[in-house]
Amino acid sequence: MTLVNRWRSLTLPHAMLAAGRNLGGTLLRTLRGAVTAVGRAVSHLAGPLGSEVASGVPEPVVSAPGQGPGRLLRAAALAVPFLSIVLGVLSSARGWFGPSIEELSDRQNTGILILPVNGAFSIWGPIYSGLLGLAAAQAFGAGRDNPRYTRARVPLIVNMVFNFVWFVVTQREERLLSVAVLLGQFLTALWLYHALEIPRVRVAGLERVLRVSASLYAGWLTVASVITIAGALEFVGFSGLGLSAPAWAVIMLLACAGIGLLGRFAWRDPVYGAVFVWAFSGVAIKPGQPQSVALTAWLLAGVVLASLLPPVARRLAPGLDREG
Repeated sequence: MTLVNRWRSLTLPHAMLAAGRNLGGTLLRTLRGAVTAVGRAVSHLAGPLGSEVASGVPEPVVSAPGQGPGRLLRAAALAVPFLSIVLGVLSSARGWFGPSIEELSDRQNTGILILPVNGAFSIWGPIYSGLLGLAAAQAFGAGRDNPRYTRARVPLIVNMVFNFVWFVVTQREERLLSVAVLLGQFLTALWLYHALEIPRVRVAGLERVLRVSASLYAGWLTVASVITIAGALEFVGFSGLGLSAPAWAVIMLLACAGIGLLGRFAWRDPVYGAVFVWAFSGVAIKPGQPQSVALTAWLLAGVVLASLLPPVARRLAPGLDREG
């Protein structure tokens, strides 16, 4: 199942698109080099970094500032996200690995009732902008020694590799493989989310802004995973057990809402919950939607929105630590 067109609502400068194809080979080689460098860095950091990832407790300093494998890991956490996102944009727009994402979306996703209207996917703009900001923030200034950024480097790198691979396998029309890659991207987005301690620690300033994008990312990939599973079932010929397509769409929407509410309350994160309001509204207003599906989507959007109201937020807030 090919996921929806991430980029229909985004535009790139014409000059960038024109130059991108000529630079593609060089950028791909650079990406491979960066990933190789990450592997070497992780092997050098097997002691302190491995214990950090396993235990969830950050090491105060990975290495002396500007020296050794810590510097290499920091550089990879800057380079890989930029390469992954830029190459993904260019490949989807230019169709480097097969039909463009837009063409594939129009061809393959018309029967997915829980797919939101195309405009809902403009959310990828702030998500990717925030992730690029995070990649830059962890590499420069005070961010180099921020313990949350230190923990976030490995999941950010791994997640961005999944991000680029998704574009490749999707354009090559490896539909079931693209499902597996997307689920890997989702799981590593949750890894990144928890590495930043979003559910536990409040922060201020730039870090607070950047963590909004991580919450949006985790929420949107939760929705995308449900949509992708629905598409995979359709692709393999799932009969529906006698239920109609609208009935299954209602079931999937209810499941998605349950996951969203569980995450919203367990993590006390209204941004994560707000993503589901956005997604359900996009499903409800989609042209030609069956009435049962549209009504269910509106009701679920209202339920999740109610969970975000200030009285609920005040009851949840006291359990959070505060930093920054």
